[in-house]
Amino acid sequence: MTTLLVACDGSEPSLRALRHAMRLADKVHLVNVQPEADYPGLLMHMTKDDIRRAQLEHGRSSLDEAGKLLEQARLACETHVLIGEPAKMIVGIAKSEGVAASSWVHAAWAQSATWSWAPRPPR
Repeated sequence: MTTLLVACDGSEPSLRALRHAMRLADKVHLVNVQPEADYPGLLMHMTKDDIRRAQLEHGRSSLDEAGKLLEQARLACETHVLIGEPAKMIVGIAKSEGVAASSWVHAAWAQSATWSWAPRPPR
């Protein structure tokens, strides 16, 4: 069984990455990482718990379209919405889930997807 991790923010480049991964994988770990919130200004209007809930909800909603694609394809999927430094969080989930490869889309280059494939992380 081939399991891939796809970092997804709901953008078209990340959905393209997912479609590509779906052709290669039997199972997909779909990951969205929300960066830590800048608390000083937000804390005047929201509690830390409210901020965290809002971030997690935003992350979940960013995965809606991707989840629909996986459901239509009847591919096994696990979703992960995390808060923190994206690269560290993605590597951490890949290690903890024993994912064979990671499909990364660098959304900063929105015109086209940039791919890099990584071997299974050391345990």
